[in-house]
Amino acid sequence: MLAAMLVLARDLPAPTLWACAGAAGLIVFVAIRAVSFHHVDEILDWHLGGLPLNWILEMGSLVVIGWGAFKRARART
Repeated sequence: MLAAMLVLARDLPAPTLWACAGAAGLIVFVAIRAVSFHHVDEILDWHLGGLPLNWILEMGSLVVIGWGAFKRARART
């Protein structure tokens, strides 16, 4: 699915590519959580700067998607 997204999105504007990158990050995060190996769960429980890595990865991907959407909307006006 990620390879198909890469092929389909290669000629799109940069903000759209950023949103696709965020979506890819979110898909990978969900896949990692679905597999749920014990050692991966331990890594996702780490804290960086007081925030759980789990939260940073998930919310970081959503921020990248939102930023791409915001930039794309501003480019159209």
